[in-house]
Amino acid sequence: MEDVDLVRIECGTDRFAAHTLLARCQAEGLEVELLSYDASGTEAIAIREPFVLLVRADDVDSVRAIATGEPTGRRREQLDRARKRRTGR
Repeated sequence: MEDVDLVRIECGTDRFAAHTLLARCQAEGLEVELLSYDASGTEAIAIREPFVLLVRADDVDSVRAIATGEPTGRRREQLDRARKRRTGR
């Protein structure tokens, strides 16, 4: 990431959930990095420390929407296309 304002968003201690959130953000075209404390092999510390997403300040609302399951712009477009196919409008 270039020199921009970055924000740290804690996303819990569940490795699967953190990686799922990362993948969902990337699928939406957001530049995010996942920081984990187990990269050094210190698993005992990693169990107590949350995973952290490093995101652009401008993308914080989008990441939070993805994390809470709110439809993002891309998902809204998919839903609109599906509705149009079903209803013809």
